[in-house]
Amino acid sequence: MATSDKYDRQVRLWGTSGQAEVAKGHVLCLGGSAVLSEAAKNVILPGVGKVTIVDDQKVTAVDLRTNFFVVEKQQQDTSILGTSRAEAVRESLQTLNPDSSVVGVDVGKNGGTTSDWLESEASRVYLSKADASLILVDEQHVPIEKVRRALERLSSPPVVVRCLSRGFVGWVRLEQVASTTSGSASTASSSSGSRPHIVMDSKPEGQAFVRHQLRLSKPFGALQKYAFEGAFSDVEFAGVKDSAEHAHIPYPIILLHARKLYSEGQGGSSLRTREEKEAFKKCILRLRRSPDEQNFQEALDVAYLMYDTPASSAVVPEDTREALEALAVERRNGTKDDADLRLAAQAVMKFCEEKGALPLPGSLPDMTSTTEGYIALQELYRRQAEAEIDEIAKAEQTTISPSDNNSNSSSENLKTNVGNLCRSAFALRCVDLRQETTPALVGRGTTTTSSADQAHRQDLAEDCVPMEVETSTTTMSKITRLLPEELRAELECMESQEEVDESMLPWFLGIAKVVEEEQQLSCGRGTATGGGQGAPQIKDEELSPVVLEAIRKATMEVRRCPGQVHPTSALIGGIAAQEAIKLITRTYVPLDNTLVYSGVVDRSEVFKI
Repeated sequence: MATSDKYDRQVRLWGTSGQAEVAKGHVLCLGGSAVLSEAAKNVILPGVGKVTIVDDQKVTAVDLRTNFFVVEKQQQDTSILGTSRAEAVRESLQTLNPDSSVVGVDVGKNGGTTSDWLESEASRVYLSKADASLILVDEQHVPIEKVRRALERLSSPPVVVRCLSRGFVGWVRLEQVASTTSGSASTASSSSGSRPHIVMDSKPEGQAFVRHQLRLSKPFGALQKYAFEGAFSDVEFAGVKDSAEHAHIPYPIILLHARKLYSEGQGGSSLRTREEKEAFKKCILRLRRSPDEQNFQEALDVAYLMYDTPASSAVVPEDTREALEALAVERRNGTKDDADLRLAAQAVMKFCEEKGALPLPGSLPDMTSTTEGYIALQELYRRQAEAEIDEIAKAEQTTISPSDNNSNSSSENLKTNVGNLCRSAFALRCVDLRQETTPALVGRGTTTTSSADQAHRQDLAEDCVPMEVETSTTTMSKITRLLPEELRAELECMESQEEVDESMLPWFLGIAKVVEEEQQLSCGRGTATGGGQGAPQIKDEELSPVVLEAIRKATMEVRRCPGQVHPTSALIGGIAAQEAIKLITRTYVPLDNTLVYSGVVDRSEVFKI
């Protein structure tokens, strides 16, 4: 287990529970290329429990030039060339962090390939037992369709992080493969046999979060009492004689007093129209004694906390509701903890429906106040949050069905899970990473890569030379089918060079086109021609000439350098690892779902594809 001092900085980002998930995590890398080696490095350094590298290649001179984790050993007489790349990468990566276990699996010993392994019964057994948190794939060497077919046999497939680094361009794509097995995980959207990814802590910010954090429009009894007792008993703070003390009244107290003053003066409590809101702000200013009082300026800045929300507004934010509904039916591993989490989500949802609000998290934002005043207010919110946790847990405990009792759910475990969900309720997010509408780039035929094709690819990797697939005029409609309707419409609306230059869609289509052609070549459905003769002829009557030209140039650049360049691989691998950590810890919202990068134009962009 990772020690707290060693990983102190990252624990500040995703907490001790997140670090515990990292330590239990298992990342499976399908490939030992430079881009996946970089990605593996960046999950090993934070202390991921296990990394398995499945690769079919032998070490070549290209690996020594492009992969920092394939190195010759100075003390040995024998060269590393021709040895297992999986083992070479494993040995280098293992030295980075003893807390991580790095395993190399060479599936090319008998002339096989990673694609062959994915189709074998051995891979099904291995993937079923491996319990991988996620899978990293180098799409340039392992067809994604092979990965999909291997994972759809599992009852609960892990998320796939698809990486592609090629010359100065690349992408990172996240995909949740749908299971086709009977009895697959049931979720709110279980028709596809896959489940959405639930983010437990999205690190929310902004007005909506502060509104939920304080819940001043519906103050609880203890807060209401505290706000109008002692020195605060007078609505205009007449009991606060000291000017320094007056300048440190917390803004929640100021807002509650201003609301009471407004209600008494206006003969009503509505705060909906612009005039009513302006009148309320004047009440705040009426309570202020000096323009220099920072706490009253804070109260003015967050006056929206007291405004009436529109009748059409949801009691519970849609993002939170989706996540709770998914958690309430999610069956990840069938364990007691799994059942307890479902019960906790159901209990929190019931509380929201009955109370018309999310449970309080028990924390406070920063504000101008004395230390004593802030602690007193914080204690009020903490106690109220604990009271709501107890209320939710007790109410749910009385309704546990016999089937749930079979899971040995205890009231203590239920309360712990309820407490965790209550504290992070507003931060819950549901991210659907499925790509059901995206067709496969190539058909489901068996991939057979001949030794001649392998030699041809090796020659291409030696130097950045163009590679063409013999085609006549290419119709882009075949490639643009990958785009959802809104992105296709965006592409069709582009007319000027400036619009095209600001979009990364041509680069995405260029990469997708070349990947498809090369996978067809590996399947025996294309013919490689030497020398890069002829530029691609691209036609699509619905796209403007300037868009077609941008796609043509992007395609040429992607073809120009099929090898992996280390700076690009390091960047793509780093992004992939960052998304992997988000997925493992369930902290921060992951990429949804495609990032395209081009070092040629020094730009990147995220698309939902």
